[in-house]
Amino acid sequence: KYINNNEKLALSANIGSNTPYFITFCALEHTSKNVLMHAAAYGNVEILKLLISKGVNFNAVDDLGFNALDFALSAGKKENADYLKSLGLKANENLFYGGSLE
Repeated sequence: KYINNNEKLALSANIGSNTPYFITFCALEHTSKNVLMHAAAYGNVEILKLLISKGVNFNAVDDLGFNALDFALSAGKKENADYLKSLGLKANENLFYGGSLE
């Protein structure tokens, strides 16, 4: 589901010290980011395997055209990136991340 600007404003008006850690302004910018994309950037391979075993679409892209591999690369998660590459995912040619994971 995409979040429109009115919903973003309503949500941002309520962001404060009692807001759960996973709700941030950055999260509102990638409104079609799925749980696998988030896990690729912040989780580990075991979480990725669990999500995929439960049916998460690992080929999905967000509203900017980035997939789970792109999020793993941009977060510097080499092990996650290697696993996602083994599934056949390809990195977005326009992705710029600040270093090599080789």
